[in-house]
Amino acid sequence: MRWRDEDAKTEMRLLVLASRPRETPADTSAIHDLLRQPVDWTSLIEGALRHGVTPQVVGRLVSAAETELPPELAEAARVHLSELRERNRTIIGEFGAILDALRRTGIEAIPLKGPVLAQLLYGDATARAFRDLDFLVRRADAERTISVLAELGYREFPDPANLSPRHRTALYALRGQTVLWKADALAPVEPHWTLAPANLRLALDLEGMWRRSQPIVFADREIRAPAPSDLVLTVAIHGGKDEWSRLQSVCDLAHAVLSLSPLDWPMILGSAREQRCLRMLLSGMRLSEDLMGTELPAEVAAALADEPEAATLARVAAGRILSDDRTDHPMFEVSRFRFRLHDRWLDRLHYVAMTILTPREQHLGLVRLPDRLFFLYCPLKFVHDYILLPAWLLLKRMRGPTATR
Repeated sequence: MRWRDEDAKTEMRLLVLASRPRETPADTSAIHDLLRQPVDWTSLIEGALRHGVTPQVVGRLVSAAETELPPELAEAARVHLSELRERNRTIIGEFGAILDALRRTGIEAIPLKGPVLAQLLYGDATARAFRDLDFLVRRADAERTISVLAELGYREFPDPANLSPRHRTALYALRGQTVLWKADALAPVEPHWTLAPANLRLALDLEGMWRRSQPIVFADREIRAPAPSDLVLTVAIHGGKDEWSRLQSVCDLAHAVLSLSPLDWPMILGSAREQRCLRMLLSGMRLSEDLMGTELPAEVAAALADEPEAATLARVAAGRILSDDRTDHPMFEVSRFRFRLHDRWLDRLHYVAMTILTPREQHLGLVRLPDRLFFLYCPLKFVHDYILLPAWLLLKRMRGPTATR
């Protein structure tokens, strides 16, 4: 590991070592050394759940050091893994039904994360934790996709029923996706028509991604999956837009490098430059090297030498992970990390302007403007978020808690 021992708690060091794709003798020895120290098992399990690496962590600890774990924890780990796989099988069945329903309607879909990513990168669709079911559709198919999902019992959240078509179009353009829930489903469904929200200034080659997509067999049916190069960039974009805040994204990238090799790195790096997500990729690769022990290809190492800001961002993200920093930076609030993550100054300025000025659901609900005056939502959002709301919060703090009677 590249960080100093004193930089991280025992639990976080165990978390990182046990989530690595390869079980090396050096890592196993380090795990045994750490288990000789006092371990806060509650903190470790909470961290694994929060970072989405519970299957990897508990599986590795059981295989590498079962006799050194508290017996009740080892048994709980086995039960958890069994229950997780059963849950995932149920979700996979539901996902298969969704993909079949879309296909019957003539809608093509490319699963992005979840069980398909687990199958491609981990070799087992049930072996990775996932919270939702993400898939890509073409923007022209977005409304039809939502209708098909509605027929299956899924409903959008937040409910856009009270929004005008103009309002809905603006929100869909900003978010690049929507979220649908079903009362008895174990996971929400998230159809995407792009890979990142519009306030992140990326030049995504979506048509190229559709052309390069490849057929695979998933849950006894043939579906489309991203080409290996696109899958690497998809994982990097997802991790980068979330500020590499979860160890799962770093683990996914490490598994991609390992499972999809040999990869055409000059082509991947060139594509990342063209799509303006090079820092997302390089910061993730440096994190993968530092935390997951990934050996960097020569082309990636050379690109990192030419892009020192990516390495700096990786250090920031690693520091947050290892210090168990739970600070959350919402996607639609200006973040210093996301600002620096953009490759070009013009893109950084665009990111700030769009994040500050583009209205969201809560702003559209403040007042109903006719479509011809939609542009007025931009200054309205600015005044609400950066003048009225801070002034109200300041006044509230100055007045102190209201006395109870």
